[in-house]
Amino acid sequence: MALPARVEVLPQRLLAYRMAEISHTQRVSTLGAEAVAAAEHLDAALCVWNGDDGPAIRSAAAASGARYLTIAR
Repeated sequence: MALPARVEVLPQRLLAYRMAEISHTQRVSTLGAEAVAAAEHLDAALCVWNGDDGPAIRSAAAASGARYLTIAR
């Protein structure tokens, strides 16, 4: 299965240092830090399912300046 051209998968080596910085200053999981770092790197919105929305990921996104959108099913 091929991904659409507009979908980009970022290598961890591009995100790892920023993820560590985010994890050091924000109380987010590794996955949360990766999502915020990827949104920053791509200058894209961080889209979160409303069931996973929470203050920690919101705070990390706000601190990084990433746009934050919740999505309902």
